Amino acid sequence: MLENILIPLAFFFLSFVVLEDDHCEKWQKYSFKYGIQLEQLTDIFRGHGYHLVPFTNSDEDSDAYLKIRNNECYSSEYIKLYANGKLQKENDCRKTCKFRAKSMESLASLNLFIVLDTGEFVGWVSVGKLSDKNSKGAGIAYMMWQRYSGYKMKCHRHHLLTEVLGKVISAVELLKERGVFSADFLYATVHPENIKSTKVLEKNGFSSDGRMSNALWGLRKIYKRPLKKCFFKAFSCNSKPLLYVPSG
Repeated sequence: MLENILIPLAFFFLSFVVLEDDHCEKWQKYSFKYGIQLEQLTDIFRGHGYHLVPFTNSDEDSDAYLKIRNNECYSSEYIKLYANGKLQKENDCRKTCKFRAKSMESLASLNLFIVLDTGEFVGWVSVGKLSDKNSKGAGIAYMMWQRYSGYKMKCHRHHLLTEVLGKVISAVELLKERGVFSADFLYATVHPENIKSTKVLEKNGFSSDGRMSNALWGLRKIYKRPLKKCFFKAFSCNSKPLLYVPSG
C-alpha cells in the first residue's frame, strides 16, 4: 500500500527536478542578455505550481502552441472571445510560434508559455515591441485553455492568469529599468463581452476610457496601464526583486 503511494511521488519529484532544470536552462541566456541575475529572473517567472518559460524554436513548443490555440475542448463562445472567432490553420499556427520564438530570441518581444509543474502547457503571454523607440506603448496579449481561464490554485490569492500577468508586468518594469524596454505604458484590446479578461486586466492596474479598436478580428475595447520608470529599488546580487501584486 505504501509503495503504491511512494513510487508515484518519487517519479513526480524526479520529473519536477528535470522540469525545473530545463526552465532554468532556457532562462540562462536571457539572464546574460537582459543583464539580470538568473536567480532574479526565475524568482519572477516561477509561481506555486507553475512556471513561465520562453518560447523556443522547438517542435515541442510548436505543438504546445497549436494545442493551446486550437484546443478541441473550446466552446464557440470562448473562441469568439479569445481566438478572433475562429481556429487558426495548423501551418499558420506553427509559423506564429516560430515567429514569437525568433522575436523572443532577438529581444524584440517577451513571449512566454504558462507551464504547470506537471509539464502541461496551458497558455501563453506576449508583450511587444520591447524596444520600439517610436512607440510609447507596447501591446500585451494572452490566451489560456478554457478550463484554466478561471483556474485558482488553493495556495493562490488570485486566479492563475491574474497572477501570471502580475509577474509579467514585474518583468517588463524590470526590463524598463535595465534599458531593454522603452514604452511608457502597456495596452490590451478585449472583446466587449469578455468579462473575465476585463477583470484580469483591471486587477493588474489596467483601465479603459471607453475607446474602441476596430482591428482585423473585430471591435475591441482598449485598456491601458502606465509603467513606472523606476519601479524596482536598487538591490544587490543576492536580494530578491520586488514583484507587482495584483489588486482585489
